Amino acid sequence: TGMSFCGLMLLALLGRMAEDPAERAGFQQEASALLEQGCMAHSHIAYYRLGIDDAIARRDWVKANAHVAALAEFTLREPLPYTDFLMARGRTLVALAAHPQDAALKAHLGRLKAQAEALRWPVGWPEWAVAAMTPDV
Repeated sequence: TGMSFCGLMLLALLGRMAEDPAERAGFQQEASALLEQGCMAHSHIAYYRLGIDDAIARRDWVKANAHVAALAEFTLREPLPYTDFLMARGRTLVALAAHPQDAALKAHLGRLKAQAEALRWPVGWPEWAVAAMTPDV
């Protein structure tokens, strides 16, 4: 099948596991080249999803927003409920990181989590986000 089938996803996973920033940048450069060549749609979606998650885990809000924007551009002509969810989740997590006391953002994140659970979408949530969704006792 070649790299156009799931290469982007594999490069995103390798980048996520790489502790060395130079090694991570190498995987990102290779992924950028694949994106320019063209890949299967599912590979784009997986790459951007993993990129959003990696950027959020590293608290790189600019990069998280860049992945959300790239996913939005990729799905502009053919929106999908799943990618709409991923974008909403990414945007909300970034916004909540900037405004951790915002009750509306906390509530929206809770609704997104409930939606993912109802649809059985295996989506992870950063610990700090889960804590934000839990009401103070």
